[in-house]
Amino acid sequence: MQILAFQAESVAFIVCSKYKIDTSEYSFGYISGYSENKDAKELKSSLDTITKCADEITRSIDKELGVKSLDQIVKRKESVMER
Repeated sequence: MQILAFQAESVAFIVCSKYKIDTSEYSFGYISGYSENKDAKELKSSLDTITKCADEITRSIDKELGVKSLDQIVKRKESVMER
């Protein structure tokens, strides 16, 4: 069960980072704590899962928002925050 929480936190960090939402204060401690005593094979397997999942989520978000580039994402975020 712990590996699923690690993967979920890692995916959340990647997705949030893409949209310029900083979760590093919480995420880094959790992620590094989990990976501390894990072997490279286990971490690589998790990394593959994390990367694929984060990519699927960000593609879906971009499609819903009609976003085509990171510049558009930043402009949309700034626009929303000004409201």
